[in-house]
Amino acid sequence: MGSKNLKALAVRGEQEIAVADDDKLNLVKDRIRKKIEADGIAQALHDYGTAVLVNIINENYILPTNNFQSAHFEGAEKVSGETIKETIFKKPKGCYACIVQCGRIHDFEG
Repeated sequence: MGSKNLKALAVRGEQEIAVADDDKLNLVKDRIRKKIEADGIAQALHDYGTAVLVNIINENYILPTNNFQSAHFEGAEKVSGETIKETIFKKPKGCYACIVQCGRIHDFEG
């Protein structure tokens, strides 16, 4: 398909997609879930959202700031996942059927 310069396919419909082998699918899902839960990152992402990485990335001078002109900034802790959870966090919200739920709903004033 790449040789035809096809970039994507879009499909629309209302019929359910049949699973060929439910048992194999469930084994794969269980294996993936165990890997996600084993390293502890999933829990941190669930608790603090993707902003949990801000401090780590900033400390290693790889946080793109100022329109990618810098890789570090002093106020990074003010936008970290930990600070956000303490100040404006309302509840987690993630992608459909995702076990991590790293998305966030926040309560902003003004």
